[in-house]
Amino acid sequence: MKFVLDTSAFTSVGKSKKETDSHIKNFADCIAKDKENEYYMPKTVWQELEKVLITRGTDESIIEQIRKAIIIRQPSRMELHIPAQFVNDFVSEFRQRINRGLREAEKAVLEKSKNVNRPDEEVIHDLRDRYRTVMRQGLIDSEEDLDVLLLAKEISAMIIANDKGIEKWADKWGIPYMSSAAD
Repeated sequence: MKFVLDTSAFTSVGKSKKETDSHIKNFADCIAKDKENEYYMPKTVWQELEKVLITRGTDESIIEQIRKAIIIRQPSRMELHIPAQFVNDFVSEFRQRINRGLREAEKAVLEKSKNVNRPDEEVIHDLRDRYRTVMRQGLIDSEEDLDVLLLAKEISAMIIANDKGIEKWADKWGIPYMSSAAD
């Protein structure tokens, strides 16, 4: 079987750094030992994952173990056909999110006008948190996310990730998805 891995398959698990580090090592061991399946990762995702792992201070041997266990391949973006309905759904959802983001900004302005003593930094921090949730949660919000979906579609693979946006859009496109979350 073929699998396409997202950065979140390695990093978006665990409540603590220790739990996440343990998951990274265990997942790396698992895919390195598995000779029955193929693990793919778009180049954009590998570059993102490598940067995240280096920043986290992940042992170089684990990074190399992951690199040797995966097949790095970009999707054929110019050759793949994307159904018009997929694009239409994305544009429609994005427009709705822009409107919801605008409403969050309006709420922040009104909140500040009602409570002038509240520090600007606090209002801005809250606005950013709410805006980020409204705009990004459950949406394909990066080139890497799209590359995961495209590659999985192209090679008829299952996606392993822990990303609600990828999960939602994989479901819309009929791509098998497995969460890497440690439930």
